[in-house]
Amino acid sequence: MGKRIPRPLDDVARELEVVWRENAPARVVRAEVLTGDDLRAVNTFAQPKRVTPRPLDAPKPGATMVVELPPRSYSVLVFAAS
Repeated sequence: MGKRIPRPLDDVARELEVVWRENAPARVVRAEVLTGDDLRAVNTFAQPKRVTPRPLDAPKPGATMVVELPPRSYSVLVFAAS
């Protein structure tokens, strides 16, 4: 299951509440985030891991899930039905 939720890339952390009306996921398979001080940062041969996904605190599975999204970040959460 997946859903893309756009949000502004600003200096403010955001709390995201997801409410599942039907078939709430039983578990969070993966939660990762890309973030940093420099939105134009890139990987180079000198710094090959400057921009890498990092673990994100996964929300507790249930009909309502709340996750904290860091400032200036892209986050991915993957859910499973069972």
